Amino acid sequence: AFSSLVQRHASLRTKFLKVNGEIKQIICPWSNEFEMEIENVDGFSFNTIKNQIAQLVNNKFKLNENKLFRLKLFKAGNDEFILLFVVHHIIFDGWSFKILCEEISGIYNAAIEAKPYELSELGLNSLSFIESQKRWIHTNDALKQLEYWTKKLSHAPLLRLTFMKKIPIIRTFSGDSINYILDGKLFVNLKQLAKQHNITLFSLMLTSIYLVLKRYSPTDDITIGVPIAGRNGIDIEKIIGLIANTI
Repeated sequence: AFSSLVQRHASLRTKFLKVNGEIKQIICPWSNEFEMEIENVDGFSFNTIKNQIAQLVNNKFKLNENKLFRLKLFKAGNDEFILLFVVHHIIFDGWSFKILCEEISGIYNAAIEAKPYELSELGLNSLSFIESQKRWIHTNDALKQLEYWTKKLSHAPLLRLTFMKKIPIIRTFSGDSINYILDGKLFVNLKQLAKQHNITLFSLMLTSIYLVLKRYSPTDDITIGVPIAGRNGIDIEKIIGLIANTI
């Protein structure tokens, strides 16, 4: 099933090479030599399996390699398996994961039931989308948008919080993330609140972040960058690749 996806999606056959001082995206030709590694870990302790997975996850990718993903199946018992898929963000985004799950499950289930399974044709691949973006960036429409946002954000103040340390001269951009899981009741209440005000749950949560930052900041003008899917056309809805952008 996964072999079919590698053949279908050019991004899964992509590597990056330096050519004449510039980084070039190279799509490798499809071959039937793709194989998934399988390891029997039946009887291994949970920590042993967890450490093996962590090692595969933390190993760095080399962008000039033919595969910028790792796929391995751990057999933990007669009917228990762990499928590990690790991929470099340069060829994959959050939307791509949804496509991957839908297509691989469809292909796999059809194969188990010995039934044909046809995927819709892709209007574009990741490389052709990038080429279209390169052409678009020189159009009047792109230049107008660039001029608008450059002017709009030219006076955006630097966010300063009351508990922030002094910004070092040499910035490292080091940071961290905090994960917080909302309980079921709170999640339902938030959805109801968003519905009452005719806004999306995302807008409600973003507003909450603004309010928290405002509490610790002396300014009302706060700019937050937000990742977006960037899938604004039918041709790119089914492409696996890095299409996401930030606004």
